[in-house]
Amino acid sequence: MEIRDKTALITGAAKRIGRAIALALAREGVNIALTYNTSQRAAIETKEELKKHGIKVTVFQANLCSANRCEDLIQQVLNRFSKLDILVNNASCFLKTDIKELGRDPVRFEKEFDNLARLHIASPLYLGMQLGLLMKKNGWGRIINITDRVVVKGQAYRNWSLYQATKYVKI
Repeated sequence: MEIRDKTALITGAAKRIGRAIALALAREGVNIALTYNTSQRAAIETKEELKKHGIKVTVFQANLCSANRCEDLIQQVLNRFSKLDILVNNASCFLKTDIKELGRDPVRFEKEFDNLARLHIASPLYLGMQLGLLMKKNGWGRIINITDRVVVKGQAYRNWSLYQATKYVKI
């Protein structure tokens, strides 16, 4: 399948898996819109590395914890690239949460759960719905949702309960 000159939005692409995916797509000639939340320096370094492949690259700062912010991101990407063919939902937050501590503080539990659920569940679902409809209208598109190997295998990270609970949901 030829993907040269397609455009990909990769959330959380400044570091680790997102960065590796962006580099792999760039080697295939895919233009990249990458997001970061707090890793600005890493995002700029990734952008410079991606540009070496002769593609268009734009970096967007995006906290994806609300549908309005996701909608803003979609509009910014479309304004820059005019089309979007590939969505990689990769953004994540590795928030360490001790069950015993969370059990003593229901307000903290709700706040941290809500933020992770928005990032790991609501954001990929919203972006997928909106961009999936656009891709369908344009006649081509791919949506890829990244999870965690530990979650898929049913294993556990000690003290990462909320991360695992919200990454486990399959969209």
